[in-house]
Amino acid sequence: MPLWGQTTVRISNGKKEKSFQSDSYYRMVLGEKKNKDKENCCFYLDVEGSIQNISKDSVEMRVNRLTSNRVGADFSMKDVLDAPTAYAMNFAIKDVYSLTHYNSKRSKKRRNNFLGTGGILLLTGLATAMNALVLKDQPGKRTLLYSGGAQLGLGLTLIILSKPKSFLFKARGNQWRFK
Repeated sequence: MPLWGQTTVRISNGKKEKSFQSDSYYRMVLGEKKNKDKENCCFYLDVEGSIQNISKDSVEMRVNRLTSNRVGADFSMKDVLDAPTAYAMNFAIKDVYSLTHYNSKRSKKRRNNFLGTGGILLLTGLATAMNALVLKDQPGKRTLLYSGGAQLGLGLTLIILSKPKSFLFKARGNQWRFK
């Protein structure tokens, strides 16, 4: 489906402009994730899917996953709807809090796997380095330290690579908006 006659999704913050393919996979947060009122803090939707159409006041998405989050002073509620097939939903542009772009659903899963693998490597690297520090004047101490350092470095790299850039639509200063 055309996006105002476009084949790409374009967003801008006044200084920069980003373009994404229309068949990409997106995570969109609707509502306010942070609120100064601690008694009635937050209600927001976390929506995953592909953008089908953008009009002047709404975004149409083929939704694969919808998560409803409500956070209060002494409770937190989360409802998840995982659909076996995607369905179309419209959301008001004024409600969009943030947008995260993935090349595909598979790319999103790969990034999640990077996070898990990076966390495991980080923990095992710490354990290996601590084990090397416990050894006193053993011939393999230096090798263990190198191995622990390599695991720590690789783990941190994978954790950093797992976090995609998120574009804030409700922020002070550089607000992004659909173009």
